[in-house]
Amino acid sequence: MDSTLLAIRAITAHYGRQLLWPVLWIGLGIYALVFGLTWWLAYNLSSWWWLIELFATPLLMIGLLLWSACFVIIRRIHPKLNKDQRKLVREIVGHATHIASEMGTPKFIILGRIVRDVVFGTSVRGSYIGELTAEPGEAKRKFDELRRSL
Repeated sequence: MDSTLLAIRAITAHYGRQLLWPVLWIGLGIYALVFGLTWWLAYNLSSWWWLIELFATPLLMIGLLLWSACFVIIRRIHPKLNKDQRKLVREIVGHATHIASEMGTPKFIILGRIVRDVVFGTSVRGSYIGELTAEPGEAKRKFDELRRSL
């Protein structure tokens, strides 16, 4: 497989993994809050409040299924990397995150652009990573080094 595509897949998978775990913990926290509030209302007012759980629990299960599907997809696209390659990927993702925070772009939009590039196979120059690494500088050197190492 092309080393450029492997590099972009490694960056996408690492970036997606960074966003996936907080989504899980926030979702579980919201469910726990709803469950606790429902329990309190059912205990103090009426047992009819438990009907809220009839909607919240299936939503949690659907959310967990979607999260699991995303997790499996990320594991499938992530190429095997050695220690130096993982370090380069972390540095490139850190650089992309820094640029995103400077521009005020939400991380999910950046992840969406990177995933779109991987799924639809855009050219390297037209991809988001290609745009980040087009300018001479730290990100381009690291991306080129990662590509050579794959």
